[in-house]
Amino acid sequence: MMICIKNCAKIIPAVCLCFCFACETENPTELETPPVNFFSMSVNRGEWIPRQRSTTCEDVFYSLPGAFIGPEGYRPFYDIVAFGQTNGHDAHFEVQVTNVVKTGVYLLDKTYREYHNYATLLVYEGSQRKKYVSQIKRVPFTFTVDKFLAKRSPVFQGIEGTFGGVLYNEENPLDSLLIDRGIYRFETDNKAKCYY
Repeated sequence: MMICIKNCAKIIPAVCLCFCFACETENPTELETPPVNFFSMSVNRGEWIPRQRSTTCEDVFYSLPGAFIGPEGYRPFYDIVAFGQTNGHDAHFEVQVTNVVKTGVYLLDKTYREYHNYATLLVYEGSQRKKYVSQIKRVPFTFTVDKFLAKRSPVFQGIEGTFGGVLYNEENPLDSLLIDRGIYRFETDNKAKCYY
């Protein structure tokens, strides 16, 4: 460990310069700052860890904000995507929530075909793929917005919260996956760097 000498007037200037450049300033508050973006969840009670895809551009998880503009006016939405593994196979998780205008619980009781509130998990097993989806007539998937975060850009309002529920195999409704302990925090979209 090097000691920073602050009173350099009494020491040879070259030695002083050497010591001053070697000093390291530790700032404990920087270590305690929460991550700008965070995503985690469990599948069937097992930890599901997002991982890097094949290219360096594609993040392990990201959020894309947007808005529907129609007869009801401006309706902001969030699309959160994560890549990982389920039962040893590559998987792609996606949740979309529309009309996010306040904190609270949003029910994801639609399907991806309706392009509204939905959750899906695609599991790739070799050349086959299984698609697990939220369903209208079954236990709804919930997405909770605990708080809105300070804007870091004119187009992205950050959000933080939790999610969870049951997703059903699109081709076999007796096959399902429990998604729980879902936690997210997005101050930025985590995808922008792919466009530079």
